[in-house]
Amino acid sequence: MSAITKQQRIAIAVFTALVVLLAGPIVVPAKQNAPFITRPDNRSFDRAVEPFATIDLPNGDVIDFVDVRGRRNEIVAFLVVSIVHRSSPGYQVVERLRGANALEVFNALTERGTPIPRELRLAHRRPVLGPQGWAIPVLLAAENASVDSGVCNSTATYQYQLAMSYGLATYNQKFESSFDGPNTKPQHWHEGSIGGWGFPTYNLHGAAYKVTSFSTAAAKCQIDSWWSSFGNVPQLNWVKIKYRLSGSPHWATYKHGQITQEQYLVHAELKLTNYNMPSATEFDFRLEILGAEKESTFRIGAAWQKKVGDLVLGR
Repeated sequence: MSAITKQQRIAIAVFTALVVLLAGPIVVPAKQNAPFITRPDNRSFDRAVEPFATIDLPNGDVIDFVDVRGRRNEIVAFLVVSIVHRSSPGYQVVERLRGANALEVFNALTERGTPIPRELRLAHRRPVLGPQGWAIPVLLAAENASVDSGVCNSTATYQYQLAMSYGLATYNQKFESSFDGPNTKPQHWHEGSIGGWGFPTYNLHGAAYKVTSFSTAAAKCQIDSWWSSFGNVPQLNWVKIKYRLSGSPHWATYKHGQITQEQYLVHAELKLTNYNMPSATEFDFRLEILGAEKESTFRIGAAWQKKVGDLVLGR
């Protein structure tokens, strides 16, 4: 077999360059210093988003629905965020709602006669899992399914496992961290503002880029001992969920989740519409826990789906 000449090598290189050029620009995701855990992002712009619908369940749970828009302002997905009360397992305890679309969740957990928001009707037409309100008695019957015990209490752990069950089982990338706090895993936290009585608070930032869907949750496991000595004092740990179309400099920011002694878990899941075929749109997303006390601990998780060609560790 004859050796490749210099002229042939040059021709191959030129041909390869032309193929890459014709394929379009190569987009490199933002770098991370570890899988999911990342640094604060102070270079981008935030735009606050508000839910177009909210469900206040009898057990104290709150579920918000936010419409996610594409480049032509069409609805491509919904962000469904649940803030779960301490005595509730969360709506994912209803097995048929795990992975269900946003219309099915709204229909299953609202009383009969509640108007279905236009955004959900346009995206999904009609629900098929059951009549309106069918899942409410199932959820309420599961109250007090577990009780508090020990560090990273069993209620928070149970809520977290249910909330993340679909994403962890379905998506091809994941991150999980238990007993995570400024004291236990300082490499995950950055010092934030000064809290009550002059004590510093801490922030955690997680991110994943170029994903087609995602699920993320934060559960409060242990309250800072100094704060807990004051009894039933609110723990001001705010949770932000940010998302954007990949390549955009602007983050859409949902800020409502507050992990307290009464509400242990905040969970958010991106649910695609019927008109956005899987992998049609790529997103970036961030989870931020702000204002954590020094000795507090959390259970933190995220799961996301990436195209096979984008499966690179840490991106």
